[in-house]
Amino acid sequence: MSFKIRQMHKAIFSPNVDWEERVTGAKACIAAIHDLDINRVVKTRMLNHAIWELTRAQREADAPFRSEGVVFGDLGVKIQRDHVFRRAQFIEELDQGRDLDEILSDLLLCIVTCEEHRRLTQADKEDSAVNGWERYRRAGIKVFDCRRMEDGHFAAMTYE
Repeated sequence: MSFKIRQMHKAIFSPNVDWEERVTGAKACIAAIHDLDINRVVKTRMLNHAIWELTRAQREADAPFRSEGVVFGDLGVKIQRDHVFRRAQFIEELDQGRDLDEILSDLLLCIVTCEEHRRLTQADKEDSAVNGWERYRRAGIKVFDCRRMEDGHFAAMTYE
């Protein structure tokens, strides 16, 4: 689902005031769904939705990480959220018994332009084993940590 660059995407990231409560609720849903003895397809779909809700908890149309195209793009350009690490990975790790809080520490969102998202999709098709920030590096997308500024600018991420 796409939306458009707004002035909020040029400012320091600020989560929803009730984000911690939302995260707690989403985590409880994920744990409960995972423990259900139900059809695997249904369970995976429900977990996918719960993970989306968790990522939306911080802020619906924003994220702490934004691409160069978003930070320097014109207002009104179409953008979308991207999970830095794929949702399927989280479900696999839950099934393997990895601690939920550990898994969720990797649940990062980055706001990218629709054109950048197409590049990420292409990078995924070229090598489906690549995940995380390596996807962005391979797609040639520079990312900024928008939770803080240094000398009046957002801090650029490094992929090392």
